[in-house]
Amino acid sequence: MKKVLLAVLTVVLIFSLVSCAKKTQSKAEGEIQIAFANLSDTFEFCQSVRKGFEEESAKRGWKIVTMDNRLDGTVSIANARNVVSLGVDLFVEFNPDSTVGEAVMDIMNAAGIPTIAIDIPLPGAPYFGANNFIAGEVGGKTLAEIGMKEFGPDIDCLVVISRPDGGELIIERQDGIVAGVRTLYPNLPDNRIFILDGHGDVLPSQEAFTSFLSANPNARKILVGAVNDQCGQGALAAAEIANRQDHILIISQGCDTSALDNLRLPGTNAWRGSVSYAPENYGKYAMPTIELMLKGEPYPMFTYVEHFTVTNDNVNQIYPK
Repeated sequence: MKKVLLAVLTVVLIFSLVSCAKKTQSKAEGEIQIAFANLSDTFEFCQSVRKGFEEESAKRGWKIVTMDNRLDGTVSIANARNVVSLGVDLFVEFNPDSTVGEAVMDIMNAAGIPTIAIDIPLPGAPYFGANNFIAGEVGGKTLAEIGMKEFGPDIDCLVVISRPDGGELIIERQDGIVAGVRTLYPNLPDNRIFILDGHGDVLPSQEAFTSFLSANPNARKILVGAVNDQCGQGALAAAEIANRQDHILIISQGCDTSALDNLRLPGTNAWRGSVSYAPENYGKYAMPTIELMLKGEPYPMFTYVEHFTVTNDNVNQIYPK
C-alpha cells in the first residue's frame, strides 16, 4: 500500500455559488451513470487516473462509461457529443487540448450535464488536479538542491525539456521549474536557460537533448528539468549515449513506473527524481466534489493535489514495493 502521504490534498476553499444544473434526486440509489473521457489511454499516468475513477464509481454502485480522447481536441469534441447521447448524470473530462475547452463546455451546458475538469481547465467547470506552477517549482527546487551539492554554486546552464505546444499549463510548469531552480541560483541569466521541444515523449526528447549536447560539448554542469517522465527518459538516454552522465542532473514530473524503477537502481545516474502527482488517487479525492455536484449543492471550484519530489533517498519509503 502506498503511504497516505500521497493522498493528501490541498483544497482551495472557494465554493461555487451556482448549483449543478442537473440534479439526480429523482433517480433511485445505484442508478447514477457518469462518463469519463481520458487524456490518452496509452500513458501510464492516464491509465492510473482512469482506474481510480472506475474503482471509486464501483464502490458507489455507479455505472461509468469511459472513452479515450487520444490527445486530440477533435476527438474530445466527438466524445463530448457521445456523452450527451448517453444521457449521463455527470461528465469527467480529461481534455488534451485547451483550445477546444469552450466547445466542449458549450455541448455540456446545452445538455445540462454537470462537468468536472481534470488537470486541464474548462470554462466554468470545477477543476481537480495538478497545480502546474507549484509542481514545476517543487521539482526545480529539488534540482537546484542536488545541483548545489554536486556542482556547487556555479552551473553552466538549465535545460527544460518540454512540449511548447502543450498550452498554458505546460508553460506554467516550465516557468515553475525555472523559478524553483532560481531559488538557489538566483543569478542564473536568461541566456543560460534553454527550452527544448521534446514533444512530451521519449524519442523526440532524446533527439532534442542529443542535439543540445552536441552543440555544447564544453558544458559540464547541466541541470535538466523535464516536464514529464517521458522527457526524463529521453534526457537520460541521450546522456548515456553521449557518455556525459557525470555532467547532467535530471528531475522529471509525474513519477510513473519508469521513474520509480530508475530511482530503485543500485547507485545513482543522471535521472535523480520525479515530482509526484499521485494519479492513482485522482478518483478518490475528486469524488467529494462530484457527489456535491450530483446533489446540486455548492462545491469547491479548485482542488489541487499536493506535489513533492520522489528521489533515490525516499523512493522506498514513499513507494514501497
